[in-house]
Formats: sequence, structure tokens, C-alpha cells
Amino acid sequence: MNDYAVNVLTRKRDAAVMEKYLQLLGCRARDIVTEAEGVVESISFDLYGCVQAVMRFQQDKSKPNECPDGRWYDVKRLIVLSDPIMAVPEFSGAEIGAADKPLPGRLR
Repeated sequence: MNDYAVNVLTRKRDAAVMEKYLQLLGCRARDIVTEAEGVVESISFDLYGCVQAVMRFQQDKSKPNECPDGRWYDVKRLIVLSDPIMAVPEFSGAEIGAADKPLPGRLR
């Protein structure tokens, strides 16, 4: 097998693995070490092969003006507790950032 064929097969395998991790987005999860629970809102693939997720914790109802910070966790330590709580965006199309989305109730 030539180098090009090996490279194509490797990229397809890597894409399938990445897709598996992206399916964590929006799911409620628990860290098995700290027992922290939250919603996975971001996935990161770093240069050294570590895959991490940001979990955002539920807001304290007694402090409605405070938004809890997310925390990074290795995905190997997470147990998925639910299906995604909202639809996960399609990442195959053009990027639509927050600046391109109108604020609710705001006139253009």
C-alpha cells in the first residue's frame, strides 16, 4: 500500500474516532474521580493526543445572576448520564458564530 492510501485510511479512522467524541456534546455527564456532574459544552483535541471536555454545572437557583464556570475533564473519566439536552450543531457547513446570530427580540 502506498503512503497516500495509508494517509487516507488513517484520516478516515481518525474522523470516525473524532465523531465518537463529538457525540458527547450536549450530554449530561459525571466525572468518575470528582463525581462532578454537568453538561458537556465543548470538546478539545490537543497536540499530544489528549481529548478533554468542558462540563458546565447547573446554575444555583439561589444565585440567579451568577453563571457557573465550566471545568475541563479528560473524556476517559466521564460517564454519560443522558442523551444530548439540545441539538448539536452541524460542523460540516460554514461556521456561523454568535456575531451572525441576531439577539432574541432585537430589531435589525
